[in-house]
Amino acid sequence: MTQTIEIAVKKIIDEWDPQLLLLGGAPLDEYDVEIKQIIVQLEKTSDANHLANRIKQIFDESFSDDHDWNACVRVAHIIWQERSSNH
Repeated sequence: MTQTIEIAVKKIIDEWDPQLLLLGGAPLDEYDVEIKQIIVQLEKTSDANHLANRIKQIFDESFSDDHDWNACVRVAHIIWQERSSNH
């Protein structure tokens, strides 16, 4: 993955702020572990819906929470579009 897509994924996830941690003043690296996992999955994934499944699984496991499927799909499609425009 290029540094451009890594920056884009970080921006997308930070703007989503699924746990509202950044809004609450958490450090800007709060989601970096999850972002790295998403980037790894992005290299292995064949489409945006599969990526959405992985994003949901990553955040559900990291935060012991049930994240909104529709939000994961929306975020995955944004990331997928960014990935496609950088290839």
